[in-house]
Amino acid sequence: MDDFVIMPNHLHGILIFDADGPSLGTVIGGFKAGVSRKLGRPVWQRYFYDHVIRSKPTLDRIRIYIGRNPMYWPWDSENSASARLVDV
Repeated sequence: MDDFVIMPNHLHGILIFDADGPSLGTVIGGFKAGVSRKLGRPVWQRYFYDHVIRSKPTLDRIRIYIGRNPMYWPWDSENSASARLVDV
């Protein structure tokens, strides 16, 4: 795990894989199953978004995006409190 953030309704993370290790699908499937088992119910969407990071500038840009993501939660359309906020 390189960088990550857990949001109220989703998470972002950068995973680093060894060529001989498990696949992304195996890792994500195991994570989803473990969390659902711990909570006693399924909580995940069926699919996930993935992107292969191929350069240092892209990695840096995604790290910044992940780090800033919580700052934007108050205005997220899926945040029920966002309807009460007024941007001044």
